[in-house]
Amino acid sequence: MKLVKESLHEFVRGVGPKESLGLGRIGSIRKFFRNLDINDNEYIITEDQIIFKGYLDLCATDITELPEGLSIGGYLSLRKTPIIELPEKISVEGSLNLSGTNITKLPESLNVKLNIYIDDSQTQLKNYIESSKFANKLRIW
Repeated sequence: MKLVKESLHEFVRGVGPKESLGLGRIGSIRKFFRNLDINDNEYIITEDQIIFKGYLDLCATDITELPEGLSIGGYLSLRKTPIIELPEKISVEGSLNLSGTNITKLPESLNVKLNIYIDDSQTQLKNYIESSKFANKLRIW
């Protein structure tokens, strides 16, 4: 029989075990931002939303997905990323740049305050936007 020892120094008092170990929803959100070299004080995680206070420029990164419930205080640039789909409940106070992506449609719950930028070559996304509630926000580069 093997003896299993637990290390108590890995847990933080007053914090749930999943969060303390960097697991679960909050842990995956923190890992997402840390992989982008973004400090913990630049965003707030609530029960149903992630509030990023500034501009989020992910241009030419390896990002393939965004966390659900993301709220951006400025613009969001996903230009030239391999992302193919936006999550539900995403909000952008500035403009959203999707040029050079493989995104073909937008979630109904998307909220963009200013403009949505795409390339002239993104005809499927252009057609989708022109026939949606986002038509007045479309800007083609």
